[in-house]
Amino acid sequence: MAYPPSLVRVAEHEALKKIELHGSVIDLGGGEDSGYRKIFKGTYTTTSANLDGHDTSAIHCDLEKPLPIADASYDGVLMINTLEHIYHARELVQESFRISRPGADVVIAVPFLFPVHPSPSDYWRFTEETLSRMLQDAGYTNVVVTPLCYGVFVTRFVILERLLPRPVRILMYLIGAPIAHALDHAFVAIARVLRKKYEPRHYPGGYLATAKK
Repeated sequence: MAYPPSLVRVAEHEALKKIELHGSVIDLGGGEDSGYRKIFKGTYTTTSANLDGHDTSAIHCDLEKPLPIADASYDGVLMINTLEHIYHARELVQESFRISRPGADVVIAVPFLFPVHPSPSDYWRFTEETLSRMLQDAGYTNVVVTPLCYGVFVTRFVILERLLPRPVRILMYLIGAPIAHALDHAFVAIARVLRKKYEPRHYPGGYLATAKK
């Protein structure tokens, strides 16, 4: 990760480190230089599927269309910060189910309260309910969706720090981030006293979703 890292990316990588993968894994939308590919537990190999002509080891394909991959080809599927860039996101989730073997794991990470970041387009933000239903409709079971980097102050910090020059961002990361986390914890107590409903998890910077075929 680049320094200073996004708080959403930090939370995402910490969550990914707890996941165990085995066998052959297809990384839909990722590349051979994607830092997250080496942080999972387990013994596995990864293959990318993308349109990057410089990634010679990848399966070159358009993720907006049916994948040129045989049924039941992989033991795991990754879609890390991919679905928001895919207009036919629901169809890609269904395709991921088709190309995965029985018992395969799927791991999805998406932003939520996060600035628009075209690559080359940015179409969607998915709620917890949407991710759960998309995975279940595709046929997956054991669906778990977890909010990442959440809270009103933390997500505002994430949006603000992207606008600042790098030296200021470093200072903000070292000093501002802990303050934002502390304010969110304090605001939970303040909300109780004022009898206001405040759930930090309802203001996520992103989500991590896992499921099994």
